[in-house]
Amino acid sequence: MSSIDWTKEQRQAPLGLLLFAANTLRKILKAAWPVLLVLIFKESEKSKDDLYFWTAIIGAFFILAHSLLSFWYFRFSIVDNEFIAKKGYLKKIKLSVDIDRIQTVNIKQNILQQILGLVSLEIDTAGAKDAEIKLIAIKKEVAVELEKKLAEKSNIKNTVESSIDTDANNTDTTAAKSIIELSIEDLVKAAISENHLKNLLMIFGLTYGFYSQLSRSFQGSIEKYTEQGINTIQSFSIKTIVFIVVFILIFAMIVSIIKTIVKFYNLKLWEANNSFLLNFGLFNIKKINIPISKIQIIKWDNNPIRKMLGFKTLSIKQASSGAQMKKDQRISIPACNKDQQIAIEESLFGKSKPIFSEKIKTHPIYFIKIFILFSLIILSLAASLIMSEPILYSYQSFILIGVLELLLLALLLLEYKKRSFRIDEDILEVNSGQIGDSIQLIQNYKIQSIAYKQSIFMKMRGTATIKVYTAAGTNITIPYIAEDTAAELMNFLLYKIEGSEDKWM
Repeated sequence: MSSIDWTKEQRQAPLGLLLFAANTLRKILKAAWPVLLVLIFKESEKSKDDLYFWTAIIGAFFILAHSLLSFWYFRFSIVDNEFIAKKGYLKKIKLSVDIDRIQTVNIKQNILQQILGLVSLEIDTAGAKDAEIKLIAIKKEVAVELEKKLAEKSNIKNTVESSIDTDANNTDTTAAKSIIELSIEDLVKAAISENHLKNLLMIFGLTYGFYSQLSRSFQGSIEKYTEQGINTIQSFSIKTIVFIVVFILIFAMIVSIIKTIVKFYNLKLWEANNSFLLNFGLFNIKKINIPISKIQIIKWDNNPIRKMLGFKTLSIKQASSGAQMKKDQRISIPACNKDQQIAIEESLFGKSKPIFSEKIKTHPIYFIKIFILFSLIILSLAASLIMSEPILYSYQSFILIGVLELLLLALLLLEYKKRSFRIDEDILEVNSGQIGDSIQLIQNYKIQSIAYKQSIFMKMRGTATIKVYTAAGTNITIPYIAEDTAAELMNFLLYKIEGSEDKWM
C-alpha cells in the first residue's frame, strides 16, 4: 500500500534544486562557450576584469533564481485517471496525460543523480515524439512507488522491483527470467568488432566543429597555428605517416572500448509479465521497460569479427507514432550469443525455430541498376575534378577510378548473395548485408500496411518491389522479386493482418 497521497500535488526532492541549477548552467555553457573562452584567454584591462567579475556574479544569481523558481513551480499529481504536471513561473504550463495512453515508464540516473541519490522518471505515451513528462529529481523509492501506481492504472507492466542501481542483489527478480548479462569481457569483444571508421568520422566531426567555433572567436591566432600544422604534416616521411595512421586506428579502438563500457556497463536483460526489463549504464544508468507487444521489429547484425567471436548485435524497434522514433525506442544490445538469441526469439515469437519457406533472392537487375547509378556518380565526379585541375589527368587517376569501380562491384556481388527473404506462418525474415549479415524479423500480424510498387521497366522484366510498413516508424523493403511472388506475398500478409486478433502494440 502506497504511503504517498498522489491526489495531492507533489514537488521533486529538495536536492533536485542542484540538478535544476546544473541543467541551467549546462544550457548557458553550451550556447556561450566560445565567448567564454575568448574572455578567459584574451588579455584585458583591470577595469574590464571588474566588469567580467560582476557579470559572473549576476549570471550566478540568475542561474540560482531561475533554478529555484523552476524547482518550486514544478508540481505533479494523479487525479482521477490523469497524470498532471504543472511547471513555469513566467509562462504557466499544465501537462495532462491520460494514464491509459502511457506506453512505458523509464527510470534513469546520471552521475550527478547517483551522487545525490536521485533518479529521473520519463513517461512515454502513444502519439508523443519525445518523453511527454520528465521528472528529473525524485528519490528512488518515490520513483518506484510512482511506477507501480501508474502500472496499476494503465496497460504497462511493472516487471520487477526497482533495479535502477543495476545490482542483482538489490533487485527482486524471483518472478523474472534472466536472459542476458554482459561482462566487461563481453563489452570489450563487442567494442573490438565495432565500425571504427564511424568513430573516426565522429571524432573528426567534433574536432572540426570545435575548430570552426574557435576560428571564429580567435581568428588570426588559429589560422597561424593551422598553417604551421599543415607545413609540419607536409614534412612527414612515409614511415611517420604510417605510424600516425596506425596510432589513429588504435586510438579509435580505445575510444570504442571506453564508449561501449561506459554506455552498456553491467547490462542485464530480464523477461517477466510479457515485458523485457533492460538495465545498463555506468555514469548514466537506465532502466527501460519494453512491453513485448510493443516490439515491432528485431534486427540481428554481425560481421566477420563477431562471427569469429560467436555473437551478434541486437536492435529492437518499438511502436512509434510518426516517422521519427524516440531515442529510447532505438534499443541496442551489443552482444548476444546463440543461446541468448534463441531465448529472445522464444520470448517474442513463442518459438525458436520457425518453419521458413526457401529463401527468395532479389533479381540481379536490381544490383546492375545500382552499379550503373554509382558508376555514373564516380565518373562524373572524376571528370569534374580533372577538368578543374588538369594536373590530375594521369594514369594514377584512372587506376584509382578503376579500383573504386572494382570495390563497388565487389560490394554489390556480396550484397547480391545475401539479399533475400523468407516467410513462415507467423514471421517474415528479410536478409541483407555486404561484409556482414543483417537479419530483420517481424511478426506478420504486426505489419501496418503493404505497398506493391512496379515501374514500367520493372513491368517489362516481370519484377516488383514490396514495402512493408510497421508501427516502428520504419519500413522494410523487399526489392525486385518476381511479380507473381510479390503478389502472393502481399496477399498472404494481408490475410494474416486481417485475420489476426492479437494486439500489435
